[in-house]
Amino acid sequence: MLCERCNKREANVGWTSITEGKTSQRNLCQQCFQTHYPKEFALAQARLEAGCRYCGAKCGASICQPCLTEMKRVMKSKGISFTDITSGEQGKEYALTWLEVMAHMKKWVSERGPNKTAKTAAYPFSPDSIFEQLALADSRFKTEAYRFVLRALGKAAAHSGGEHVSGQDVALAFRSLALEEFGKNALSTLSSWGVCTTGDIGTIVYHLIEAGRLGERPEDKIEDFHALYDFASAFPTE
Repeated sequence: MLCERCNKREANVGWTSITEGKTSQRNLCQQCFQTHYPKEFALAQARLEAGCRYCGAKCGASICQPCLTEMKRVMKSKGISFTDITSGEQGKEYALTWLEVMAHMKKWVSERGPNKTAKTAAYPFSPDSIFEQLALADSRFKTEAYRFVLRALGKAAAHSGGEHVSGQDVALAFRSLALEEFGKNALSTLSSWGVCTTGDIGTIVYHLIEAGRLGERPEDKIEDFHALYDFASAFPTE
C-alpha cells in the first residue's frame, strides 16, 4: 500500500485520529508522517521509546502483542470495542467499564511476571529496520517476505474478528493475499523472496516472534505451518 500523502513510498505508519466522535484512519510513510505531522510523530516516538503501556516491553509499539490480545479479549467480554465513542450517561458507563479493563490489565501483567511479558526488541520507529535485521540474520528470506507475512497475519486476524489465529489461518490468508496481488506471478514472486513452502511462512512468523514483533501462545508451535499446501498447486502460473 502506498502512502496516502505522497503516493510514492510504502505506507508503514497506520495513524488513527478521532475528531468530534468520528474515527478516521490514515496510512502514511514515515517521512510524510514526520514532515506533515511533527507533533504526532514526536508523540509516537516517545510512546515507542517508553515501550508497552502495560508491561513496559520494548516491542516497537505502544502495546505489545500479548497485552493487546488480552486487552481485546477482556473488552469483548465486556461488550466494548476501540470504536465505541459515546456521550452523556452512556459515556459515563463506558468510562467506568474502561477503568475496569485497565485494572484487569494491571493485575494480569503483575501475575504474569517480568519473564512472561513480551520479548524486547529495541529498533527504530520505522519497521523496515527490523525486517532488514531479520533478513541479514537469515539470508534465506528477503525483507519483502517479512512485510508480506505480517500483512497476511493482519488479514487472518481481521477475518477472525480479532480472535487468536492458527498457523493454517495465516497460511490461507497468505495464499489469498498473494493470489490477489500477484495473480499468475505469485509463485515466482514468492520464490524470489525465498518463500517456497508453508513451513517457510512459519519460520518467518517465528523470526518475528523472536524479534518481539508478534506475540505467542503456549499452544502455538512452528509445526502448525508444516505441509499445509503445495505451492506449485496453490499458486498456478496459468
